Amino acid sequence: MDLRRVDLNLLVVFEMLIDQRSVGRAANRLGLSQPATSAALARLRTLFADPLLLRHGNTMRPTARAEHLLPGVRAALRAVDQALAPRDVFDPARSTRRFRLVMNDYAQHLLLPTLVRRILTEAPGVTLRVLPIEVPRLPEWFADGTVDAAIGFWPDAPKPLRVARLLHQRFVCALAQDHPTVRGRMTLAQYVALPHLLVAPRGGESGVVDDALADRGLTRHIALTTPDFMVVPQILPGTPLVATIASLVARRLAYGAKLQILKPPLPLWGFDLQFIWDATRDRDDGLMWLRRHVAKVVSGLADRPRRTARR
Repeated sequence: MDLRRVDLNLLVVFEMLIDQRSVGRAANRLGLSQPATSAALARLRTLFADPLLLRHGNTMRPTARAEHLLPGVRAALRAVDQALAPRDVFDPARSTRRFRLVMNDYAQHLLLPTLVRRILTEAPGVTLRVLPIEVPRLPEWFADGTVDAAIGFWPDAPKPLRVARLLHQRFVCALAQDHPTVRGRMTLAQYVALPHLLVAPRGGESGVVDDALADRGLTRHIALTTPDFMVVPQILPGTPLVATIASLVARRLAYGAKLQILKPPLPLWGFDLQFIWDATRDRDDGLMWLRRHVAKVVSGLADRPRRTARR
């Protein structure tokens, strides 16, 4: 059957006619006139090529074809009714939902400790599953529902995705407190001459610093690369190394460690920490609830830096 020929309202009339076995009673229950209900019955008979209801004395009885159709029509109407019903409101206190998040190490260190405490307090049945970030696969993961959201830095997120800026981060330089040549401030000549520690989560061998230096015809010596910024405060003390890292993380790592945090001697682009989700999930109450909690965690962070001017 060509579904384009089927008027959903006719199926509603069909169900009521079979239930009531009377055009008059069906019309009354549906709030229609009797002529309109009779016209609908005529259209149904044409659609199904069957009389559907036959008069039997003072009543009408469904044909075998009508009785065969009734369970399927009922199921179809219930399915449509459920699909068009108002969406369930997310109740964090009762939810057992599992949120799947992609977060880089920086976002995990910055947000997860406080975020988990907030979630467990308000939604003890909710589960957070954090997946390692694989940028090339993110569009596929969003499309097939593998992930609910990503928190990180994705400057060229494709159009089907929504991106909300959480905060802007600038870069700072971290050095040993007892550094042999740098105390309190650092010149560009000193910076270039020093051996550098590069934190490269994806295994790269250069970063924004190298691009900024290249604009000035300069290069640096990267003496050590590591994917894990958590080892920075253990490595720097007692060495001439300098690490250029995000300010919030640098200040957290410096707490209790023998480090000095200085302004870079050249302008560096900062980056936005972002909350990213699929546009089809705009009306997902649970996901928007999670986003609000992430935003509250961010708003409570110390050291809300100003946007770094781009050259």
